[in-house]
Amino acid sequence: MKKKNYELENEFNEWKDKEDQQLRELNYPEEKIASLRKFDHDLFVNKARRQQRKEQITADAFFIAIPTYDKKDINTFMDLLDIVESESLFMMLKNTDKQLQQIILMKYYGYEIEEISKLLNIKPDTIYKKIQRFKEKMNKN
Repeated sequence: MKKKNYELENEFNEWKDKEDQQLRELNYPEEKIASLRKFDHDLFVNKARRQQRKEQITADAFFIAIPTYDKKDINTFMDLLDIVESESLFMMLKNTDKQLQQIILMKYYGYEIEEISKLLNIKPDTIYKKIQRFKEKMNKN
């Protein structure tokens, strides 16, 4: 189960308190301890934000599978387009590059980004970025 932000923050504080105590025992200057604590906290926060952004990129209703009673056999990207009801989304999907179409189809089938990356020989970051750009484009329309 994924830990909540406050749980991670508590773990960080416990770890940092122990480290601060060890530094004090070694007569390390307080201003440097405070500076180091701030630096480590900034790293911790940035890491948590990066992780959260990565998780949000694909946590979108667009990729949720259709219930089985509504499901039509989808073997190609064009089959996927047939079930899209929004005309603007249909046009955006139809006009995307072939690589993004493959990514979307594979996400629809439940492939993870890492699997898609290996199958299409694309870096995972590139896939995340393509999805993010497409979603931004969707939000503009």
